[in-house]
Amino acid sequence: MPSREKDQQETLTGLSWGQRGAPLLPRTLRRALGEQRLPNWLLQESGLSMDATVEALGSEIWEAGLAALSSRIELYACRLLDARRSNLRDLMVFDQPWPLDLDPQVVPWTPRTRNCLGRSALIDEPRRLSRVTYGELFSIPQMGARSVLDFVVTSEMAIEQASGGSEISEKLLELVNRAIDAPWAELVSGEDPRFSDLLPKSAGTLADWLEDVKATPEAITTVNGVSAVASVLPSIFERIERIERCPLDLALREYISAASGFEGGRLDGVLERLGLDGEPARTLQHVADELQVSRERVRQLQNHVLARLPSHPVFMPALDRALQLVTQASPASAGETAKLLHARGISSVPFHPASLLAAARLCGRLETFEIERTPKGERVVTTPLLALAAPITLVASRQSDSFGASNLAELTSALWHQGMEIAEEQAREVLNQYSSAEFLNDDWFWMPDRSPNRNRLYNISRKILSVVSPMDVSTIRDGARRSYRFRGVTLVPPRDVMTAFYRAHPAFIVEVDGRVRSVDPLDYREELGKTEHIFVDVLRSSPTGVLERASFQEACEALGMNLSTFGVYTTYSAVLNHLGTDIWALRGVQVNPASVDALRRANASRPRERVIEDYGWNREGALWVAARVPRNLMSPVIGIPSSIAHYVANRHFPARAEDGSPAGEIGVSDNGSSWGYSPFLGRRGADEGDVLVIEFHLAAGEVVLRLGDVELLDDDQTA
Repeated sequence: MPSREKDQQETLTGLSWGQRGAPLLPRTLRRALGEQRLPNWLLQESGLSMDATVEALGSEIWEAGLAALSSRIELYACRLLDARRSNLRDLMVFDQPWPLDLDPQVVPWTPRTRNCLGRSALIDEPRRLSRVTYGELFSIPQMGARSVLDFVVTSEMAIEQASGGSEISEKLLELVNRAIDAPWAELVSGEDPRFSDLLPKSAGTLADWLEDVKATPEAITTVNGVSAVASVLPSIFERIERIERCPLDLALREYISAASGFEGGRLDGVLERLGLDGEPARTLQHVADELQVSRERVRQLQNHVLARLPSHPVFMPALDRALQLVTQASPASAGETAKLLHARGISSVPFHPASLLAAARLCGRLETFEIERTPKGERVVTTPLLALAAPITLVASRQSDSFGASNLAELTSALWHQGMEIAEEQAREVLNQYSSAEFLNDDWFWMPDRSPNRNRLYNISRKILSVVSPMDVSTIRDGARRSYRFRGVTLVPPRDVMTAFYRAHPAFIVEVDGRVRSVDPLDYREELGKTEHIFVDVLRSSPTGVLERASFQEACEALGMNLSTFGVYTTYSAVLNHLGTDIWALRGVQVNPASVDALRRANASRPRERVIEDYGWNREGALWVAARVPRNLMSPVIGIPSSIAHYVANRHFPARAEDGSPAGEIGVSDNGSSWGYSPFLGRRGADEGDVLVIEFHLAAGEVVLRLGDVELLDDDQTA
């Protein structure tokens, strides 16, 4: 057996349908048939509550006290599926993609199920498994309801184990939302030795990792990466709370210990040499004498620590409190400030301001005060601009990372929203004197000393240039705008600023004709994620380099992309060029205008699929939209008509069904795209072409959902 297959087989629990702990019905069936009441004999035999429905036939059936499935209960499940076979024929059996690295050969189906699958060759085509329907399974010779349930339930458990579990509990969901909004999310990463066992070093900060959650509809329950973060968030929050309570001297000691692995005398020596123990830094000779080693050995220990520190500012709340207190207390003597930090409980020992400055430099903080020597001893002093330098530079750095480059007006506006009124000229002086900011023209600046992969324009430019290079700045900017919109980023630098950015950045070259290329050769297979990698492969395989929507989508699906991902990324991908309605090419690729015109003509002559049937205001004052349910039931996106979209744009509404039962949350983007319908549609057994009526009760701030056929449009409630 190949090594990877063997590892997977050892990872899977071997649990299959019918065994204790396994669901009786898969999620897709529980949602589609969830409102059907269970017979009394099954309720009594299983121990479920008397009002339980089919929705309760997941793994929780074992929590009610059931010891083993009787043949009677198994027969009920099979007959239930058989009775609804015709209604479920087009329902996809899985609500998440089949992981491409999960080998079907290691899934513990029964021999009978595996033999049936072998007759269809389905088991040899993992990509087809993501889109298989119940009708397709029943069409396989000798594949009955028992084998279908065994296939779906057993596969569902294997997928969850292979992906680390895709469902997030309400408690973890709350932690994810808290982490997204936490200011420390930008200061925590796998580079930090205190969190390296929880987060991978290559993923950036926690804020970087969770950015997709804010940008992508329903990503919080569909992206495996987010599920992986959610599983470690409780431990991250626990460590954050402990570090917040830790005095400065102890927090620094733990940080350096985690980075170096040192303890005892060697740790004491490094802290003394770096000046992090509350006293000014000691000389190499002093530390060498204490440790009874050579000065070169002390230098090696020091470099060992410095080489293992993160490339970004780190979470150290006691340091921030100390800097703020000392800045506010200045001018004062060094001795007074050291005692003040101890008296206020920020440090467990008197902490010299020179040691505080050393800690600030080590942890990526600006120095907000200076130490001057006077005849009466050392004094801590500051200036108004120096005191403002830290918050101004922090905001400027964040904007530079987010936009690629920012400007003084945008900076002062953000500072004003934080309660800091500062003129543009003052901001310019602070950036020039106390930061590494480099001005690209009179007003626009960027931060060249930040880690390159934290700059969004740098990252997007590399992606675009990995497909086509060199490329003119206007074309790159159009691609960046698409990607920025996906992330909710509102500022895209103008062309002249982007050109100045590329001239200033060591990773790019601006050629004589103004086109941009990367200094190092770029490979799109390394620069792009899986989805955009598929886009490039599909469009490059087209003889004309241009594809219309149906062909493009079909080719991408064949390579494992799901409909929801296709819909999102064709709207926002920076490497795609949208040449017209439902026509795409790769950005920067020259295409034959005749080919584009031919596709336009073909699209224009093709009958349009009607999604929105009608809309208006009902007698209760609610805004309603009636839409045909699309083929993509897993994550449908419905466009609200432009004439009424402004009433609901950029809002989220708790949703309920007509009977008052909760139905998740409906989100609406700034352009009127709405999402969040899949829980309701799955639960009500929706099918493609059904009519979904969406009622926006604006005063109450909620949505009511109803499902039916065209007769719903004649209902008095939508009159």
